[in-house]
Amino acid sequence: MTKMCVAKKEFAVFAFLVAGCITARPQINTTAGAAVPTQVVIIGTIHEGHLANKKYSLDTLRNIIVAVKPSAILVELPPKISGWPTVESGRVTNGLAVNENMAANRAADALGVKVFQYDVEGRNEYYRKTHYLERVKAAERNLNDWMNVETLKDAKSIQARSARLAVDAMMRQSRINKDGRPEELNSAAYDMLIATKRGMLDDILPKLLAMTGQRGLAGECFFIADVWHERNRTMARNIQDIANAFAGKRVVVLTGSEHRYILRELLGNVPELELKEFYEIPEWTASTRSNHQGDCILIFEGGTGGILCKWAGRTGLRRKVFDSGLVGFVVEDGDAKQALFFWEPERPLWPTHRSAGRARQAP
Repeated sequence: MTKMCVAKKEFAVFAFLVAGCITARPQINTTAGAAVPTQVVIIGTIHEGHLANKKYSLDTLRNIIVAVKPSAILVELPPKISGWPTVESGRVTNGLAVNENMAANRAADALGVKVFQYDVEGRNEYYRKTHYLERVKAAERNLNDWMNVETLKDAKSIQARSARLAVDAMMRQSRINKDGRPEELNSAAYDMLIATKRGMLDDILPKLLAMTGQRGLAGECFFIADVWHERNRTMARNIQDIANAFAGKRVVVLTGSEHRYILRELLGNVPELELKEFYEIPEWTASTRSNHQGDCILIFEGGTGGILCKWAGRTGLRRKVFDSGLVGFVVEDGDAKQALFFWEPERPLWPTHRSAGRARQAP
């Protein structure tokens, strides 16, 4: 078999892995429960990043929750930490009332509702027992070293291209977290960015590690990924249980933005739940809404900044530059649906199919 045939075969395997990683959807029990759906508003947060991001401050987060008017606020905490309850009398306890938990307490005070925790019971104890956080840091260092080595060997290899894709996604995530508005961090575009990143780190790169003889590091990456995904599944079940107690009402779920996309996937097909974005709630006034919520798909070509877009015959193209440095087009069709496609302004590479020409000529 020639080298070219081998390369084509490897690329076909790589493309298959990418497609499976991006399109696979996790499952959750969808047994019918409450007769009237509960509206669930999942709001991605940036933890201590709220202190630095003036566009998405704790006050902004608190005001969003209050405007949405939920009957309950759910926070990303386990029932206990070091034997002490994380929530008492419907409020996050003092020692943990920081970052988004502080905003949750303040919003709960304004609305007269309770705060509930939904994270995995025994989370911190399990992390200590398995040295999980230390293993995550070590795996990140070793993975970075491996990516550098593979890139130096052959910058066009599957390993190097995969590494660039993962790094590309992480860099864009960091930029948006640092300076993005809440609508940007709670958009379908951002969710797809995180899904791309997690797919590379949790599935494709570990498989490539094993293919190149790095089975020990591959095993560590798979272990870390399994723990992370099982945690998400458990959190989704806990959210569903709490939401079912508020049938016909609305609850807000605060979660780290890294978890948002997968929680929406896990809960999206549960019949007794109706997922809503905070900017889709009538109480959220039109004057505060951004122009980029809605249906969109983006996938980065590692190391080039190119983006593959699904245009689906939409019309009404208009250019938009965001304060976070991203540039995109908002596309509106006859049903007033919107889609946003991002790229980096300093490296604008366009998709090759026919819709790209219209984008080039947009004002």
